[in-house]
Amino acid sequence: MSAVLMRSMITASMRERDAQVHDGLADCYLDLDIRGVSMLEFDTPRAVAGRGYDSAMPVLEQWLEGVESPSEVAGSPDRVNRSPMST
Repeated sequence: MSAVLMRSMITASMRERDAQVHDGLADCYLDLDIRGVSMLEFDTPRAVAGRGYDSAMPVLEQWLEGVESPSEVAGSPDRVNRSPMST
């Protein structure tokens, strides 16, 4: 029963996300390529974060190139940390 409830919640969440992306409610949407990572995979956070970073940065850089005034963007080029997991 819990698996059915979890899948229902995920499906509803994905449907809502798709509607918001379709309606243009986000200036930039990141669809990170983290296939093969379990939703409850907590034992390798640095590896997962690195994969997310590698997937996100090209999209963010391309998006920032198209922004008329990067200072209006919360993640403007001056504020984008190009070194993942620097701590």
